[in-house]
Amino acid sequence: MLLEELEINDNKLYAITDSICNLGNLNTLNISFNQIRCLPPEIDMLKDCLKKLHIESNMFTSIPCSYGRLNLQELSLDWFKYLNSE
Repeated sequence: MLLEELEINDNKLYAITDSICNLGNLNTLNISFNQIRCLPPEIDMLKDCLKKLHIESNMFTSIPCSYGRLNLQELSLDWFKYLNSE
């Protein structure tokens, strides 16, 4: 069985590594309520599987343009204090 949902919300995380982009069956990623400052630029590697992305209440300074290539059905991104587009 391969990982389809990863919920690591509310854990005081500062970063997620680009290795998360190798989870080829991941359809739900919840990293909300952490202190993450950026998404890995390779996030678009999940474009064929990721459907739900929850990234609200983090400390993002930017989001890679590659996230725009995701084919999401659900996106939650409230509470962006310092967001700039790269």
